[in-house]
Amino acid sequence: MINQKGFTHIIIAVLSFVAAAVVFLGVWWFFFVNSDDTATNTNATTVIDSFEDCIAAGNPAMESYPRQCSVEGVTFTEVITNTNVELNQNVNSEANTNTTVEVDTNTSTADNWETYTNQTQGWSIQYPSNALIVRTDSTTGAEDENGWQTSFWNRADYMDFMPLASEGYPDDIYAVVVTYQSDDSTSVLDSPEVSLISSEEINVNGVQGTKNVFDGPYGQWTSVYLENNGVQYRVVLPDNNTEQLNYGSELLETFQFTN
Repeated sequence: MINQKGFTHIIIAVLSFVAAAVVFLGVWWFFFVNSDDTATNTNATTVIDSFEDCIAAGNPAMESYPRQCSVEGVTFTEVITNTNVELNQNVNSEANTNTTVEVDTNTSTADNWETYTNQTQGWSIQYPSNALIVRTDSTTGAEDENGWQTSFWNRADYMDFMPLASEGYPDDIYAVVVTYQSDDSTSVLDSPEVSLISSEEINVNGVQGTKNVFDGPYGQWTSVYLENNGVQYRVVLPDNNTEQLNYGSELLETFQFTN
């Protein structure tokens, strides 16, 4: 028969076991169950309302320009800060066989950048103020103020190096060339001296196009083909070195159609 003292020891042991079990369950709930709930609630309340949020959430960036990111059927476009400018998009209402061109020195992507707007051909681009703009006939290459080909040379003295053009310009002289009503994206391959290195789809400020990289006797270059209102445009970018790549990319970022 259990005496009073022994019974008391049993009660104390049982209560100690129950207390230890309660403490153990409390610790387990706090570190495991509660932490899982917290993580679930955190994920459930994550709001994605920008390109940066979409990328931060682990979603991939599309190969477009500007880049895009999609999540749950919603697409976010990367904001290129140096293209947040207001371009003059007024189109000449009167029929005119001459090309209407505006150079806006007040609108710029960066210090000392200006905006070139070709109202007749329906496009605009921004360029460094020290660049030289040359209008030429797209067939003959002769200078023509109403020509369909517009070049933005990085140096105003590029003409001094014209005798070297048969061998190609030096690497520190280059241009971005915009051609209105250009040929198609593969006609250049009719020349046996030109080969296609790569081709990919590209998005330039909301317009889908094709980006081809060619190699020829004077080096490598990139041609971006875009279509607007049934008219094809070609933007040729220099890409022989990093300096040329940066120049071409910066100008392409600002290329937009105005109608």
